[in-house]
Amino acid sequence: MLPVLCNMDTRLQFCAGLIFSVIITGMFTFERNRVMAQRNHYEKELVQLNKRLEEANKQLIKSNEDLTTALGEKENFILRFSHEIRNPLNSLLGNVDLLTETVTQEKCLEMLQDAKVCGEILLQLLNNVLDTAKVDSHQLEVSIGVFSIREFMEKMWTVCAEIVRKKNLTGTLSLAKSIPEYLEFDKHRLMQIMINMISNATKFTDKGYVKIYTEFIPGEEIEDAQMKPRHLIRAGASMSDFGVLNGGEYPNPREFDERENLKFDSLTVVSKKFSKVSNDSEKQKGEKKPETPGYLRIEIIDSGCGMTREQTNSLFKKFGQVNAESQKRQIGTGLGLWITKELVEIMEGEIEVYSALNHGTCFVIMIKSHSRSPVPEIERSSAELARFQGFSKKNLNCMIVEDIPYNQEINRKFLEKCGIQNIFIVSNGKEAFDLFKSKPQGFFSFLLMDLDMPILDGKTACQIIRNYEREMAWKPCKIIILTAYSEANTKDQLLDPNGSYKANCFLSKPASFDTILKSLIDLGLLVGVEDEQSLVTEQKKKKVLIAEDDMFNLDMMQKMLSTLGLECLIATNGVEALKVFELNHDEIQLILMDCEMPLMNGFEATREATKKMNGKSVIRKVPIIGLSGHSGSTYEAKAKESGMEMLLTKPISISQLRSLFKSENILD
Repeated sequence: MLPVLCNMDTRLQFCAGLIFSVIITGMFTFERNRVMAQRNHYEKELVQLNKRLEEANKQLIKSNEDLTTALGEKENFILRFSHEIRNPLNSLLGNVDLLTETVTQEKCLEMLQDAKVCGEILLQLLNNVLDTAKVDSHQLEVSIGVFSIREFMEKMWTVCAEIVRKKNLTGTLSLAKSIPEYLEFDKHRLMQIMINMISNATKFTDKGYVKIYTEFIPGEEIEDAQMKPRHLIRAGASMSDFGVLNGGEYPNPREFDERENLKFDSLTVVSKKFSKVSNDSEKQKGEKKPETPGYLRIEIIDSGCGMTREQTNSLFKKFGQVNAESQKRQIGTGLGLWITKELVEIMEGEIEVYSALNHGTCFVIMIKSHSRSPVPEIERSSAELARFQGFSKKNLNCMIVEDIPYNQEINRKFLEKCGIQNIFIVSNGKEAFDLFKSKPQGFFSFLLMDLDMPILDGKTACQIIRNYEREMAWKPCKIIILTAYSEANTKDQLLDPNGSYKANCFLSKPASFDTILKSLIDLGLLVGVEDEQSLVTEQKKKKVLIAEDDMFNLDMMQKMLSTLGLECLIATNGVEALKVFELNHDEIQLILMDCEMPLMNGFEATREATKKMNGKSVIRKVPIIGLSGHSGSTYEAKAKESGMEMLLTKPISISQLRSLFKSENILD
């Protein structure tokens, strides 16, 4: 009986285990099916989400493309806007410029002066609009050069004084006598800033004054105290009204001037020329002074309607107006001060505003600068330019390539005033090339080329002409670009000596007569009476060796040196340069050495020439000046290390060479 019971228990356990196993398996199967169903559900949802995401991504890509297209259209519109306005403005200002010299009636001269001032203001308004687009695309740029600050301020004041005078306000421009004569700054941008600021100050001042004080502050950094007003009391304002210093404390002007050794030369709305050059300036012209880093400081004070502190906080915003309730502050585009602040900051400077409601406003601007000795790039004065008027170097043939009739006419008038009579006029690049190739080699001394023209544009015409000259083995003709497009990348591309166009000069419309005249002089196309006589009477020309492999650049340098009355010896690589130097070292006064040449580059050739001059053999020492399309401290250091005295960056102007040869006592 017992074995039977045992077997029964075993069977029951087995059945129970089997049942349990079936139940567990069923549960697992059920759970697995549930999970699989859920996963399938999620996978379907994921597929749907991916489809929606893909669709959204496509919409985003399309929106981005539409936005890019819109921004491109906006930029293109602004460029076209610039072109369409600059062209008539070029003719307007040019004709006014010519009329000013021929009209004698006082009333007519006054109206012409008004027209010229309005044209300059219109040009700066145009620049403000164009710069708005450049700021948005991070393309706003400056071009720093070395210029006479006194000459710049006089030129600026001829425009700004008229703006102030028209409101019957008292206007003065005071320039510190201690300011260095030559400073580093962007003259076009500084002109834009000053017209923006003076226009703004005058606009909101009904009676009283607009006064400007300009100084040079040595130093590497801007101190907080330097951004505070210095000349409020001198201008006639009250420090307590402005409340810009603790307790309204402000030094007595006389004590402040004595402590800072500060004296001013001043211009008024009537007197627009400084009476004489300061003592420091006279010394600077006679001797090389230490070059000092620092800041150009400009303080502009008006007695206008003023603003509250809250209003000044929104003053530099784009399209901003400081007070919705003030009808006076609603005048204007709202771009001038915003662009001014952008420009000041790009030039590593600062701008601050201090204002008192119903008492006036004071702006303090500090722009990074550097005092410099006189350099070749300094503009000629009007008196010096006048010496050249009407004296062409020879009977020049030139071609004006311009599609707009009134620009053709003003360019013709300018060139005739320069003494050039043989002027051909065509309306597009195709006509220019057809006429150019129909004439013999050297027939045209220069072309005055617009860029935006129908049938064939100016850039393409330049390229075709340069290719034709190369095929025919002709010496290159001078090409001066005169265009309403003034973008830096376009300018660099056209002036690149190694590029396809190899233009010799780039001018932006509107271009004045003096600008065109200076360009013709710098390119060696015009000479003055003194220069012409000296070229004829000089018995023995001094020799300069030019080492340059590019035939266009070599021809240009030869013509420039010939204009300066110097004889040229040439070499097209470093090996030739050394041979010419060894044969003529007794007569060579200076070597102009291109840095990038085949067989032996300029650096290597300079090292070898320096070894010969420092060796035991009797070879007199001759200064070597490097020429390069590259710039920067690395290249300058490499030039110094090789033995070059200095490095000049292409393109090289005749004024640079003239000053260089004078400094080396090659020219008197």
